Amino acid sequence: MNPHFALHFPEANDLGLALLAAEETLQANPKSIFAHILVGELKEAQGDLQGALESYRAAEDEFHDQHPHFCKPPAYLTYKSAAMLKKLNTKP
Repeated sequence: MNPHFALHFPEANDLGLALLAAEETLQANPKSIFAHILVGELKEAQGDLQGALESYRAAEDEFHDQHPHFCKPPAYLTYKSAAMLKKLNTKP
């Protein structure tokens, strides 16, 4: 499944269907950084902060696997992980 397909469901206010489509995309392509981020964003929108954090961290891990020459993941991922930790009131 094309991960961009999942982006159309939030516009129709169907986050559940969007998450299902994003998770299907992730199952088909578990190395998709974009799919990990999308799942994280959808889980966050649904209030599943722990699930969102896990997805953002999976995206960071996949980024490091695919781009070992970079020291840090994209700032967006670092920000999203930190924001989820803050909302969950946990320490990194």
